Amino acid sequence: FPDDPSEDTDADSDGVGANDDCDDSNGDIYPGASDTWYDGVDSDCGGDNDYDQDGDGVLALSGGGTDCLDTDKNVKACGDSPESALDSCASILGVDGSRTSGLYYINPDDSGAYQAFCDMTTEGGGWTKIVRLNADDEITGIKRDAEFFTAAWLQGAGSNAFVDSSNADVTLTNDGYGMLDSAALVAAANDVRFSCEDRTRSLTGDAIWTPSDDQWIEWLTDKDNEFEYFQTPVDVSISLQGADPIDMQAFPTHAEDSFFGGWHICGAGGGNRSGGFQLGLCATAPDVSDYVVEDQGDDPQIAFGYHTGFAGLRLECTADSPDNSSKVDGTFEMWVR
Repeated sequence: FPDDPSEDTDADSDGVGANDDCDDSNGDIYPGASDTWYDGVDSDCGGDNDYDQDGDGVLALSGGGTDCLDTDKNVKACGDSPESALDSCASILGVDGSRTSGLYYINPDDSGAYQAFCDMTTEGGGWTKIVRLNADDEITGIKRDAEFFTAAWLQGAGSNAFVDSSNADVTLTNDGYGMLDSAALVAAANDVRFSCEDRTRSLTGDAIWTPSDDQWIEWLTDKDNEFEYFQTPVDVSISLQGADPIDMQAFPTHAEDSFFGGWHICGAGGGNRSGGFQLGLCATAPDVSDYVVEDQGDDPQIAFGYHTGFAGLRLECTADSPDNSSKVDGTFEMWVR
């Protein structure tokens, strides 16, 4: 008798007839077969997307999607949970360019995830905030017995001392002030950014520095404070009072236990003296008088610090401060990308 054309066949001999087998030419593909996620093959004929294990409608990174935790349908994007953390804000933005500024989980050195504030818009975005300090305060609130960027601490309020902390408790948003243990972030970064707001004098500044390899080594090497204030200027792109960025030169400094200016925190007004600190960008070299800096708001000076004899912390935001001036209401921030 001739073959019945309606008779079910099993060309791949996998025990499942062609009518029920989604691929009757491959014996490893049939309903009930073991299915391996992310290999691009629907081995069990389930009809689901092989790059969406949790079924949340967002593909995993390996499938060209943006889901960093494809085993949890409640987490659809990188940085939304400790388990979906990436190493930096820049990495999170690199996966999904639509991410907006805010708190994200990051894990720079695989020692544990924590929330950090990410600026996803300024000059291309991807900035991780590592420092936020309040100018209207006292020096006791600043930790200076450890190299900057190597310890997490919260800035003390009023006359209170700083508080040793952990990155998990230093979010640097709204009324949060302090510094992250950001050695891994800084070492891996390509750009450094300093920003300031002097609300007393209505001044703002935002500067970006892209160090060369040699400059990175100089910046990151722990040295005597005298040599943590650059002797030669670097090129920076700086926005003054919200204007378009312009190219200028400035002198990076991060001396945690010295200051150099007279009534100021940059320049050679008093030489290298202990008891203070300075962090940021100075408009003058350590051997040039700081009195050449004006208070017009047009200098590449975004510096935060203290010197003995002054009533409180100093913020020099695109301008110098008058001699023995009172504290200003302002904020200093540092970012890396």
